Amino acid sequence: MYLITNRRVFPRKNGFDMFADTPSTRGPNELRIARLARRREDWTVSLLGDTLTRDEKKAIGAPVSRSSPASQYVARRILERVREHKRNLLLFVHGFNNSVKDVADRADTLATTYNLEVVPFSWPANGGGWRGAMDYHDDKDDARVSSGALNQLFKKARRLLRES
Repeated sequence: MYLITNRRVFPRKNGFDMFADTPSTRGPNELRIARLARRREDWTVSLLGDTLTRDEKKAIGAPVSRSSPASQYVARRILERVREHKRNLLLFVHGFNNSVKDVADRADTLATTYNLEVVPFSWPANGGGWRGAMDYHDDKDDARVSSGALNQLFKKARRLLRES
C-alpha cells in the first residue's frame, strides 16, 4: 500500500515515527509518498524519494535519462494492481485525531474487507491527546491548512488516471 501525506517527515526515523503531527516544513502543500507493508501486526514503512531511481524508471518504462516524479511510478503500480485483481480504487482520507498507524490499520481493514486497492492520504492530525476539545480544534486548523494538499492530490490523480 502507498500512503500519501503532507505531514512533516523525518527520514532518519523508523516506522511511523518518521511522520510528525505537523505539516511539512516546506509548506502544507508538499506531498510525500511512503510504501507501507503489513506482516501480521507489524508494519514496514519506507519513504519514497521525490524522483524515481534508475531501477524504478526501468520498471515502468520511463526514460532513464530524464527525471521522473515518484508519483508516476506509484500511479502505475497502483493501476496495475487494480487491473490485475479487478478491484476498485479508494482514496481514503481520515478524520480527526488519527495517527499514521491508525490510518494504515484502517486502510488495511478497508482493503481486506471490501477487496479494494486503498491509497490513504494522511494529514497532520495529532492522534489524540490530553487536552480533549482543544485537540479537535488544532486538528480542524490542520485540516483546513491541508485542503490545498488534498486538492493537489486530486488534480494529480485525475491527470495520472487520464494518462493511463
